Amino acid sequence: MMVGARKWASRRKVVFIGDLNSGKTSLISALVSADSISGLLLPPVYDVCTFTTEVNRRVVEMELWDTYAQRYCNDTRMIAYYGSVVVVLCFAIDAPQSFRTIRERWYPEILHFVLGAPILLVGCKSDIRLLPNPPVSPGRGELITPNQGWILADEVGAVEYLECSATQRDSIAMLRDALGRVVMSCGQAAPSNRADKRNCTIV
Repeated sequence: MMVGARKWASRRKVVFIGDLNSGKTSLISALVSADSISGLLLPPVYDVCTFTTEVNRRVVEMELWDTYAQRYCNDTRMIAYYGSVVVVLCFAIDAPQSFRTIRERWYPEILHFVLGAPILLVGCKSDIRLLPNPPVSPGRGELITPNQGWILADEVGAVEYLECSATQRDSIAMLRDALGRVVMSCGQAAPSNRADKRNCTIV
């Protein structure tokens, strides 16, 4: 192999978790798309998408697994957890309920099924803060602040906290880089639920 040539790492699995309409599906679409996106994003045709990124001259291919939040899809979601090396927890900045559910439902579920997998916490729909009159949907209150996001990230032991806009592509490149660093620092598969610590070293 030539000096300085890129090396390929094996494919790694990343699971995205969050409430319905938390923005995780659009976030995945933005991660796998190389183009600027405006307007509404269509969800991926399949629940699994892939993209490649380069970290320290090593190319890593990632499987991004979308999940369904409905309780009748619990069994399907359990399959998505299996073998995941990283969990991306998503909430919508304009939906406080999706923020609370991270603490009340999703984090305990992660501890049960993939304890030891590093967590990235992502606040989706960050562009809504720039609107002069942010739309308020029924059942939605004040926008989640960056400080609230950082506090939650500390509570769940997230290795990264980012706020992104899929439609405007704000911080999508940063999320790609963060995923690459975290995935490359971890093993091939997430530890079982008997693990007692996160099995990675961020580089």
